[in-house]
Amino acid sequence: MTDCHQSAIRRKITILPHRRFAYWSAILLTLTGAFCAMFRYSTSGIDQALPSEDSWRVTYELEFKAEKAGAQIFIALPRDSSACRVFKSNIRSEKTLPSSEAHVKTTVREPSCKYDDREIKLTVSHPGEHQIVADLGIHSRNEENLPTKETSESPEPDNYGRYLASESGIQVKGKEVLATREQLTSDSASKSELLSRFFEYVHSEIETRSENKPEYAEQALRSSEAEAIGKARAMTALSRAAGIPARLVSGVELKETNKASAHFWMEAFVNGKWKPFDPENGYEGEIPHYYLVLRRSRLSFVCGTGITDLQTNISISEIHPAISISSAQLWPGKDLPLAEIFSLKRLPLELQPTLAVLLLFPLAALITTLFKTVIGIDTVGNFTPSLLALSFVYTGWQIGALLLFLVVSIGLLGRTLLERMKLLLLPRLSIVLTLVILGMILGLSIVDHFALTPITGLVLLPMVITTMIVERFYVAEEEEGISYSLQLLAGTVFVGFFCFLLLNWKAAGQLFLSYPELHFLTMAALILLGSYRGFRLSELWRFRDLQ
Repeated sequence: MTDCHQSAIRRKITILPHRRFAYWSAILLTLTGAFCAMFRYSTSGIDQALPSEDSWRVTYELEFKAEKAGAQIFIALPRDSSACRVFKSNIRSEKTLPSSEAHVKTTVREPSCKYDDREIKLTVSHPGEHQIVADLGIHSRNEENLPTKETSESPEPDNYGRYLASESGIQVKGKEVLATREQLTSDSASKSELLSRFFEYVHSEIETRSENKPEYAEQALRSSEAEAIGKARAMTALSRAAGIPARLVSGVELKETNKASAHFWMEAFVNGKWKPFDPENGYEGEIPHYYLVLRRSRLSFVCGTGITDLQTNISISEIHPAISISSAQLWPGKDLPLAEIFSLKRLPLELQPTLAVLLLFPLAALITTLFKTVIGIDTVGNFTPSLLALSFVYTGWQIGALLLFLVVSIGLLGRTLLERMKLLLLPRLSIVLTLVILGMILGLSIVDHFALTPITGLVLLPMVITTMIVERFYVAEEEEGISYSLQLLAGTVFVGFFCFLLLNWKAAGQLFLSYPELHFLTMAALILLGSYRGFRLSELWRFRDLQ
C-alpha cells in the first residue's frame, strides 16, 4: 500500500467521527426546534394580532350596589368571529370592597339554547357598593373593503319559534306590521327579495330621529320616524311576520371614545345563514368591519340580578403600535407568566417589524452559504449580499438599485482619473469613498426633489452598507483586477436579489417572530452545508471538458 493511500485512509478515519458528530448535532437541533415550536404553538393563546388586524381596548366601568351576597352582573363579551376576536380580559375592583374578605368570582358563560350571547358573569361575595372595571382586548379586521357578511350559525330547533314570535318592542301581529307586510308581499317573491324590500322600505320611508322618537316596531311604522332601535325592530317585525326568522343585534363602533353609545341593527336567517341588515345606515347583507357585536338576546350590554343603582360606562381606545399589548401597564393587576419572556410578541409593536427583518438574517446567511458552497457563486464578502438586501429593504429596490448604480459608476470614473496620479492604495481608496459619499448624497437629493420616496425612508444605515460594499469592491479590483471584481459584484447582486426577496417576505418574518426557535433548524442546515465536501455546480460546468 502506497503512502498516498495510507494518508487518504488516515484522513477518512479522522474526518468521519467529526462528520458523524455534525450529523447528530444537526438531527438534535432539528428535533429541538420542531419540539419547541410545536410546544409554543399548542400552548400559546390568540393574543397575537395579524397584519390585517387592529388592536382595541374596550373598558367597562361599573358602579352598583349589591343587595345581598351572591348578586350577579352579566357583561356582554363579544363572540369570536371572522371580524373580531377577544385576546385579553381582565376584571379588577377599583374600590375597597365592603369587607377585606369580599371578592368577585368571574366566569365566562357561553351561548346556550336560551341566549345567543357570550357573557362574563361576576358574582359578588358580600353586599354593599362595588366599583368594577372590566378590560377587554380585541383584535378586529382593518380592511376597509372586507365588510362583515353573513354567518353560517343555524338556530336551534327549540329556538326557531323564538325568532318568529312577538316580543317587547317587536309586535309581529301588530296592525301596521301586518299592513306593511301585505303591501310589500303582494306577489310570490323569494325570501331574499322580501328582505330587500323590507330593508329598502324601512331605510327610506322611516326617517331616523334620535330624540324622544318611537323605539317600537308598530309605532315606527305608523309615524314613519324612529330611533335606530325602532328601525331595526321594524324590520325584524316585518321579517318575522313574513315567516323569516330574525333577531335584533346591538353593539358599538370600534373608534376612540370615552363614552361609547349602543348601535342597533338586525339579522335575518335566509338560505341557511344569518344575514345582517343595518336599516339606519343603509348596509344590506353586510356591515362594516368596525361594528362590534355585543348582544343578540338582550339589549343592555350590562345587566344583573340582586343589584341596584347600576351605572355603566364603556370607553374604547386603540392599542397603538408604541404600546406593548401584553404589558402589565396595559393590564394592571394581571400577573404575567414568566414564559412571556420568551415571547417576542410581547415587545412593542413598533419594534416588531425591525425584529422580523433581523430574524430573517440567518436565513439570508443560509441562502448565501448555499450559493457559495454548493452552486459556486462568488460574492464580495460573505455577508455582503444580505447587507445589500437590507439596504434595499430600507430604501425600496428601485431607489436602492439607483443608488448602487450611481456610486459604482462614480467610483469607476474616479478610479480611472486617479490611476494617472500613481497614488498609494489607502489614499486612493479614501478619495474614491469620498466621491461615493458625495454621489449618494446627490442621489438622495435627486430622489427627494422628484418625491420618489419620503426622505425619512433613506436612513443612514443603507448609506453605510453601500459604502462598505463599494470599499470591498475596489479592494478586490486592486488585488484581482477589474474583470474579477465585476464578476464578484454581479454575484453579490444576484445572491442579494434572493436575500432581498426573503427579507421582504413579511409572512416569514412574522413566523420567526412568533417562533424564533425555528432557527435551530437553520443552524442544522448550516451544519450540513458546512459538512459538504462535494463539487460545486459551477466547477462541474467549468471542467466539463475534462470529464
